[in-house]
Amino acid sequence: HIQAKEDRLFDNDDYDGNIIPYLTHDELMIYTLYQVENSLQQRNGSIHSFFIDEPYCLCRPYYKEAYELMNCHEIAHLLEEAEKLEKKIKQLKI
Repeated sequence: HIQAKEDRLFDNDDYDGNIIPYLTHDELMIYTLYQVENSLQQRNGSIHSFFIDEPYCLCRPYYKEAYELMNCHEIAHLLEEAEKLEKKIKQLKI
């Protein structure tokens, strides 16, 4: 359903490639879970990829809520800790 929505948006000249503003709250939660999984599935994928690479990182503000809604509290916590690590790595590179 979300991919079909995105396909329809590609026909719109104003579409900038970011589907998030066009999603309902429920769609956004599902799309976020999908993007976390996609970041892991890509060649050389990692959870780090979710936080820094587009389009995954566009869902960064929503991952905790999405996993909490699914009662996956441990995964939500793990991702929070991974995000903290990503921020520390970023600081070291500056």
